[in-house]
Amino acid sequence: MMFARMRWARLLFVLSVIAQPAVAAVSAPYHADASMTVGPGVIHERGTIMTTTAGRQAVYIARIDNSQPMLRLEASISNDRIAGLEPTTEQANRKNREGHRAVVAINGDFFDPNQAPFGLHIQDGELVAYGPKPRPEFGVTADRKIVIDVAGVNGSVCRADGICTQIARVNQARTMGEGTGELVLYTSRYGEMTGTDDSGTEVVLSGVPLPLPTHGSFDGIVRRVRSRAGSTPLGATAVVLSGSGVGAKFLDLLPDGARLAITFNITPGWENVTQAVSGPNFVVRGGEVAIEPYMHGFVDVTHPRSAIGVTAKGDVVLFAIDGRQPGYSMGVTLDELADLMISQGIVNGINLDGGGSTTLGVRLPGTDGVTMVNRGSDGFERPVGNSIVVFSAAPTGALATLAVRPESATVLSGSHVEYTALGEDAAYNAVRLARSPRWESSIGNIDVTGRFTAGAPGDGTIKATLDGATGSTTVSVVSALASLEVTPHPIIVSARGSQSFTLSGRDAQGR
Repeated sequence: MMFARMRWARLLFVLSVIAQPAVAAVSAPYHADASMTVGPGVIHERGTIMTTTAGRQAVYIARIDNSQPMLRLEASISNDRIAGLEPTTEQANRKNREGHRAVVAINGDFFDPNQAPFGLHIQDGELVAYGPKPRPEFGVTADRKIVIDVAGVNGSVCRADGICTQIARVNQARTMGEGTGELVLYTSRYGEMTGTDDSGTEVVLSGVPLPLPTHGSFDGIVRRVRSRAGSTPLGATAVVLSGSGVGAKFLDLLPDGARLAITFNITPGWENVTQAVSGPNFVVRGGEVAIEPYMHGFVDVTHPRSAIGVTAKGDVVLFAIDGRQPGYSMGVTLDELADLMISQGIVNGINLDGGGSTTLGVRLPGTDGVTMVNRGSDGFERPVGNSIVVFSAAPTGALATLAVRPESATVLSGSHVEYTALGEDAAYNAVRLARSPRWESSIGNIDVTGRFTAGAPGDGTIKATLDGATGSTTVSVVSALASLEVTPHPIIVSARGSQSFTLSGRDAQGR
């Protein structure tokens, strides 16, 4: 009898162990396959991790030494206003100029159906947008310190009779209909007009200081009251209060010329923040996994992910993990993302919008402007609402080195590769070459134009020289292919649209 009970107890124990859900985790740590310096104190890496939920995952990282005086982290809103999404690389390259060179960029927050970021967005000290609920935020102060915490803004407006009401949002879509009660403040950062329906009241103000400050009190003068009207035009200096429900009733009683007292209070400790972008979740706090809020069906499912964090030293690290692409990379859960971030020294970090929005743009050696380096799950770079961009103020100097492309090629014996050389100065800015470089190869043959012909299998070096500047890259020649890969895969293409494909081969070692 005792023996039977012991067997039954052991069976229950085994069954309970089997029934426990697997905890998502990184089973093999991050391994960098390639690394390059792309700006003063900025390193870009690509590599892989292995996870218990989906196996091998493709990881792209940018490491920013925030102590470098030439670097500046900036928040970017699409097209410099809410209306109209814009890809992250286009946001960065639109502001790319001499003395303000885009080095790396990553997509920002989730955005609502009206294309406004969900949370607080501060750009060059301007309050561009906020919502009614504080969210995890990445912020940069005027003295370049990094702040990562939950933050938001409380806004209010008071009439001369002392009656006040909350400003629920700035430059976000007002909830529509009679049953709502929101008051929203709009500036020209939102778009050409408020885009509201005629269920509320809108008041045009003058005298409001622009760009809008993140905190403080100031007055606005009522210039026009539009009851049961929407879509008020937003000129360059226009400020509009738009109300629905009780918010509309608050505005209906205002006469032309009335003075309103407007107050914004940002989260204490954020008064000196000049750049800020929010995300949906904390991932790491105090060097520990801390996923807040924890939303089942989002946190614990594999997706492409974007994230940003800060190390104990104060360096900023950007992460992009590709996903939804079988055979290449399926993505990670937030627990797996946290493991990755902590392994790279992150003490505080948040995730950003992910999925098809996941984008890491990098200034590749010898090029001007950033290029998307990861593989978006849509098969193209998705337009987004806002981004975080790192710019370099280093002026363009004399030719210092050559970047040889393609980098670290693996070539089938008998095949050809067209090599090119691009110029860089000491600060990694692109420098135009006056003429073609001299080419050398330690394996196979390369002609004066840079056309390489692969011979017998082996490893070698391709080198370019011009005016004392040199550059080189490695090349491996293999005798046979083991597999072929077509990218992008899968694809999303519009009706009557077109899609270009790339055919890549791999050897037995997966190169």
